[in-house]
Parts: sequence; C-alpha cells; structure tokens
Amino acid sequence: MADEMYPEVMPHCDPRVLHAPGECNICDTFTELQEARKKMMINFTGYKEEGFGPCPADAIRPGIHHLWPGNRPWRAGK
Repeated sequence: MADEMYPEVMPHCDPRVLHAPGECNICDTFTELQEARKKMMINFTGYKEEGFGPCPADAIRPGIHHLWPGNRPWRAGK
C-alpha cells in the first residue's frame, strides 16, 4: 500500500506534502494523487476540513514542514 500512496516521484521534498488543486503548480501536475486524497477523504496540506483525516505532513510535523522552501506551494510568477 505504501508504494501506491507514495510513487517514486513526488511533488515536494517531503512526500507527505500535497497541496490542493490550484494552490501549487507542481502539485497540480500530480492530479491522480490529488484525486486519491479526495477519494480517501484526507486533507490537503494546510487544510483541516471537518470529516477528513489529517494531512500526513501536518500530522507528522505540525507547523514546521513548510519551513523548508522545497515543501511550500509554488505558483508561476509569484
């Protein structure tokens, strides 16, 4: 199951980080992972939507995973 959750290439340095659609150009190229999170009812990084499980990155390292620039959402032109 871990291989299915975390493919060989991930969008950020921390493989648990996955931003919501429209938040990050890099994560937006991983649409299958984004759809899987929605289906499994797991929050995207930085979200705390009621009824959804916690984002793995937020659960493991709350409030600090974004300190590494490689884990922050990236938008072209910003």
